[in-house]
Amino acid sequence: MRAFLTILFLLCFIGSRASIITVVAISKSDTIKSKRHKSIKYKPRVMYPYVATPDDDCVFTNKLPALQRLRYYPFSKAAKLVVVSYKWAVNRDNLAGATTPDSVYFSDLHVENGKLNYTSLIEIKTLNVEQIAELTNIIYNTDYKHNHKRNGATPGHNCYSPRNAIIFYDKTGKIYDYLEICFECQKTTSLSEKITIGTNCTQKLDLMRNFLISAGIKYGTTKID
Repeated sequence: MRAFLTILFLLCFIGSRASIITVVAISKSDTIKSKRHKSIKYKPRVMYPYVATPDDDCVFTNKLPALQRLRYYPFSKAAKLVVVSYKWAVNRDNLAGATTPDSVYFSDLHVENGKLNYTSLIEIKTLNVEQIAELTNIIYNTDYKHNHKRNGATPGHNCYSPRNAIIFYDKTGKIYDYLEICFECQKTTSLSEKITIGTNCTQKLDLMRNFLISAGIKYGTTKID
């Protein structure tokens, strides 16, 4: 029975919005016997050395099962997720969209009319169901310690030079949203301004960075020009 629960796949079709993210692999961390508040171990940064502070405060809560995590936007609409890397556009004001469908770009992320322009991309990887489950675990099941006193400080630095993104496709093959990440400046932004990385405990972006590395994305996570 334990082995069955570990490899159980949940099939969920929600009305007419059925997607290929309908099969959710339940990992060992989703089983009932998992430790409820497990301290997170993370690797030091390669590009941007991590300096330990008293606010190291992320814990894994395991409070939301995989199926419930997929019901939240943007995952609720997703048929495919890809992660990408690209060079930072020093002057983003000069990149106001493609002039023709086959425009060639050498930097930045370019999405026009729901389509991705690949010419600026360095790496692109499609996430499988296990990786999607891991990503939603980081976002929704990684939280502050219960005894942490949250403050209202805005995370990140004044700079913003994103080199990575998570892109969300609907069942028609169109992009409806994406999350850009700048690991150098510790900031994120999204097309709709509706996507977040969840509670911004100190290690959250380190976990996101290590997730992208494990998915095969090296540029922007372990090296830059």
